Amino acid sequence: MEDTGVDLHQTTGTHVSVQKRATAIRIPVTVPAGKAGESIRIDASFNRLSFPDGGGLGLGTATGWVRTAQTGDWLIRIDPPAGLGPLDLQSVDLTLDLFAPSHAMEVRRGLCAGGTLQSSLPGKLLTTWNASDGLQSLHFRCTAADFDALGRLYLRLTVRAADGAPPATFWQVRDVQVELNAVVRGDAP
Repeated sequence: MEDTGVDLHQTTGTHVSVQKRATAIRIPVTVPAGKAGESIRIDASFNRLSFPDGGGLGLGTATGWVRTAQTGDWLIRIDPPAGLGPLDLQSVDLTLDLFAPSHAMEVRRGLCAGGTLQSSLPGKLLTTWNASDGLQSLHFRCTAADFDALGRLYLRLTVRAADGAPPATFWQVRDVQVELNAVVRGDAP
């Protein structure tokens, strides 16, 4: 993004807000195919986040991240670029910018069997973040139960009200970054 150097000022009573104008430039990026046996690190900006069970958690909407009081379970899939070929995930670095001062968020793994998602599996608890406001990070080594035959990672997020929390308090995931370390299993099609 390029700063155009023009400030926009708006005055309301004693409050002055300043906004900058910026120009975004889009540049197409080609991800080269991986070679069988090659170790690769996939930056978070290349991985796509989706919700295979149709839930959305309010993530990635056109207007940003949605605040919600809803609790429950969400299945999340992280897709590396398809052109890399089939992958065996080795490790994951997950970072969430989380505002949940009255909630607990659990992260679970181990939702695949035989290279296929088994959404009925409860998963293995990786961590629980309680009453969080800010960046939460997690690093873990993968097993074959964490990803499908295409190398897509599956995680389950469970959000519940913390003990003693007032009803209908809001929580929000402001950002998610997932970096993957993998070995290319075979050549890309």
